[in-house]
Amino acid sequence: MEEDGKNRQEEEKMIQERILDLTDYALVTGLIDPQDTRYTINRLLELFGLDELEDAVAEAHQATIKTQEDAEDVLEAILNDMTDYAYENGIMAKQYCLPGSVRYEDHGTACRKTGRGCDKI
Repeated sequence: MEEDGKNRQEEEKMIQERILDLTDYALVTGLIDPQDTRYTINRLLELFGLDELEDAVAEAHQATIKTQEDAEDVLEAILNDMTDYAYENGIMAKQYCLPGSVRYEDHGTACRKTGRGCDKI
């Protein structure tokens, strides 16, 4: 039981980090303005069923996405982690593979983490 609680905490920390990464992506690519950062983070927290961003996660976060090229390099990993989390936590009914992604090309219709089948979109 204690192990389940620890895993849950690690998953919540990971999704919070990915929310910050996606927000950094949106800032660098011009999808959001800097004044919309807090709103974007709050909407993503709500989407993933989280009440707030942990102070420790926010303080430890260092924006690694500084250029458009950086943004393009990390987007797939961010979205894969987010969709995995959403599926594993019942937020998303199906797990999808993104066409042209490493997950799709390397594993056909098998998903990277769960081994469950994926729908092609």
